[in-house]
Amino acid sequence: METESIKKDKSVLFYIGLFVFSGLLSFTASYLYEKTFEEILRNVLVNLMTTGTVIFMLNDIDPEDTFLYGNIHRKIIFVLIFMGEMTMAAVMPSINFDAWPYMVLFVILALFSNPFIGIFSGASLVMFSELLSVDTSYYEFFIYFVAGSIAIALFRDLTEETKIGLPLFISMLMQLILLLAFHVLFLNSSLTPSIVIVPVVNVFINMILLTILLNFVGVFFIRKSNDMYMDINDTEFKLLVDIKDKNKDEYFRAIHTAYLAERAAMDIGINAR
Repeated sequence: METESIKKDKSVLFYIGLFVFSGLLSFTASYLYEKTFEEILRNVLVNLMTTGTVIFMLNDIDPEDTFLYGNIHRKIIFVLIFMGEMTMAAVMPSINFDAWPYMVLFVILALFSNPFIGIFSGASLVMFSELLSVDTSYYEFFIYFVAGSIAIALFRDLTEETKIGLPLFISMLMQLILLLAFHVLFLNSSLTPSIVIVPVVNVFINMILLTILLNFVGVFFIRKSNDMYMDINDTEFKLLVDIKDKNKDEYFRAIHTAYLAERAAMDIGINAR
């Protein structure tokens, strides 16, 4: 109980830190981008509201609706990631809109929480970048919101057997189509090499970063749990050996209980391991 209380206290401190950080960052970034007083006030209030909503979702999540890959116990890591990405969002307006790497940022947020929180927190970051930009419009928000949501939908259920080639191709293709369609349909531009090159570079960078991210998740979260599963099912696993030496009836009861639990889990469609 004491350990749980300490963890809860740490989470509250991190949530407060995230909320204060979002307000200070939005004020500082707005000031540096030479926004008017009204725009600074708008940006601070909007960022505080979206950040507060993310904190509420983190704190109010149903234990049965757990984060992906057991990250329900790593909420602090999500908070740190969100703070880092919010800092990146503040820098985005200073670079070409076509080069914003929001797709991979959406996926990172989702993999360290769940798809719903990932989509909302990612959308809030895109909106933050838009509010800081010189020319704000809904077009840019629409493009990165849709591209990020598609990527989350494609990579939300990774397993050791998942082949990422096709989902990666589809997500990159959608990103490229959305960026090129923006220039053709909304800006009435022709598809010249100078217009195509930045979106292509964006897609290439996102592809590399997503590949690295998915391999990281595979090694440290998916395969790690599978390796642990294989270890504890080894007949030479220390705990099983100790039980067998102490009481053979308890040993066989443990084996049969594990088997029945696995079969029950498979029948109701939950993670058997």
